[in-house]
Amino acid sequence: MDEHRNEVNGSVVVIKNDCGEILILLNNRNPQKLELPGGGIELGELPVHGAVREVHQETGIVISPHDLLWVGNFVFRERYGIVHLFEYQYSFTRILPEHTSNEVAEKNWMSIPEILVLSRSDTYPAQQALIAHYAQWARNGRNGVVTDYLSAPFDTLEENSLPARK
Repeated sequence: MDEHRNEVNGSVVVIKNDCGEILILLNNRNPQKLELPGGGIELGELPVHGAVREVHQETGIVISPHDLLWVGNFVFRERYGIVHLFEYQYSFTRILPEHTSNEVAEKNWMSIPEILVLSRSDTYPAQQALIAHYAQWARNGRNGVVTDYLSAPFDTLEENSLPARK
């Protein structure tokens, strides 16, 4: 039997506003947790197109694949597959389109330090790991592509604990 049968590849987007905050969604699952916009890639879909689709479904924001900057790929051990991380610069400071989604209860702008100190009851540690990698990538000039293998526990991963990229 295929040991990777439960893996799901996904696309996640860091939507950054002009204030340097990123968009965080409170999902409608039980328990509710904060997470970045994104989700599974459909069969035959490119990661960038999955990112565009998921952002629109969850937030109402319409973006072009050409407006996404590829941050990197992250292989999540355990039951997840590869997560493709993208950045999108949102040109409106804090104004979001009126949009309802069955998947999202709330949309909030938060700073990276605010997100990294959230507890496990507020967000998924894997989401914090993605945000920590994103923060390091941004600090290093937003050049190159990050590839990393991530596995639980994520609780010791903080923005400043990541090794400097060369």
